[in-house]
Amino acid sequence: RRQAEVLHSAMHAMLQRVHHRYYIEDTGLPIPAAVVSEVFADVAEEQSVTLRWLVVEGQAMNADHKPRDQFERDAVVALKAGKKSHEETVAGVYRRAGPITLTNHCLKCHVPDRKSTEDRTAGLIISIPVNAE
Repeated sequence: RRQAEVLHSAMHAMLQRVHHRYYIEDTGLPIPAAVVSEVFADVAEEQSVTLRWLVVEGQAMNADHKPRDQFERDAVVALKAGKKSHEETVAGVYRRAGPITLTNHCLKCHVPDRKSTEDRTAGLIISIPVNAE
């Protein structure tokens, strides 16, 4: 659980910093979430830990970010309700979904028809194999 919390915090901070410092709309640069997804692939290969984005509020920028199963659908409900995480351990895999803040800068794409600039929520799912030792 602690490893997932630390990893979530690091990924959230990396996404926020990269998005706000390096992403300028209409420059042809890749969006920060896509770059961070490349980091996800490296972590999966090196650590056997799976990370993926989850749409909670706003538009899915990628169909792969939509909930895939009941755990993820329940995570969307929990994160929309303001919970700090949603977790389960099944078949030797611990899964944790936590919130990712979509600030006003993000809302231009994720919530284009917004009526306010209040922060919205996306999610990050972390899956870690666990031993019964």
